[in-house]
Amino acid sequence: MIYNFMPTPSINYFCPESAGFSGGVRRLYRHVAILARNGLPAFIMHSQDGFRVNGSPLDVPVRYVNSGQLSSGDIVVIPEIFPDIMAGMAKLPLRRFAIPLNWSSIYGKMAVDVDWRDYGIERVLAVCPFIAESVSWAMGLPVHLLDFAINPSLYYYEPERKRPLVVYIKKKGSLVGPMLSMLRSRNPDFLSKIEWRSLDGVSETDYAAAIREARIFLNLSLAEGLVNSCIEAMRAGTIVAGFDSVGGQGTLVGEGEGRNCVLAETGDYFRLGKQLEPLLADIIAGNLSRWNILIRNGRRFAAPHTPEAEEKSVLEFWRGILEG
Repeated sequence: MIYNFMPTPSINYFCPESAGFSGGVRRLYRHVAILARNGLPAFIMHSQDGFRVNGSPLDVPVRYVNSGQLSSGDIVVIPEIFPDIMAGMAKLPLRRFAIPLNWSSIYGKMAVDVDWRDYGIERVLAVCPFIAESVSWAMGLPVHLLDFAINPSLYYYEPERKRPLVVYIKKKGSLVGPMLSMLRSRNPDFLSKIEWRSLDGVSETDYAAAIREARIFLNLSLAEGLVNSCIEAMRAGTIVAGFDSVGGQGTLVGEGEGRNCVLAETGDYFRLGKQLEPLLADIIAGNLSRWNILIRNGRRFAAPHTPEAEEKSVLEFWRGILEG
């Protein structure tokens, strides 16, 4: 890379070469889009020359690692899955931030005898309270908790379209198959009278349409950062059932007045199945009146997380960094 002095530092978000426009990748692209349209020099940065994530907005500026476009004093924002990039940039004349998207990858990707402080990471951006707390406790780095957005044009409540449909993301749920087998053993009607559909490999438009149509979003992921897909489902009035995936602690509430989902201990699909039984029976019977409290609380939780709230949060943070 060639480094030249530039009066205004650029902000460069490293992004994985993902085949799909996942929740984490969407967040990276949204941050850059917010900054760019407000006149700040921000870019997505990919390792593979010419790469752009399928389905990503074409107006988001993209750079490439080997293009030599970074200058002394620029800022790089690196997801937790790239400790090799953190290490490779540790001695370069750049400011280095981390943006962890999944708690389980933070230490799973690093050697046991290092942490982000060894790579010169200055501060951490997070949208998941669990990640923010864990990084602050373990590494003692400054952590900034930013807001996030659920797209209101895709995820909204259409009660008249709801039907006996359960949707899930199979690639995040190794326990989906065993759980379906268990439920069929308990009552074959749970599978024959309710459609169970995997949403892997579909466009976000089709994904969101299925979320709006479904009665249940099944989350059997064992590890998440922000449980973004669950909050999208809540906004669409779809009942979330499953695990908090550890990262969803405090977001997914399984009991009390604030209950917003059907929740079991992460990994315990047996007890989840027992809790789901009355809900599945009510779906078959066509009467979900006793579950309206979950729908209402879920929608209430998701409502404040708007594009406007996310933009305000992101701009306040970065303007503070650049002006500080």
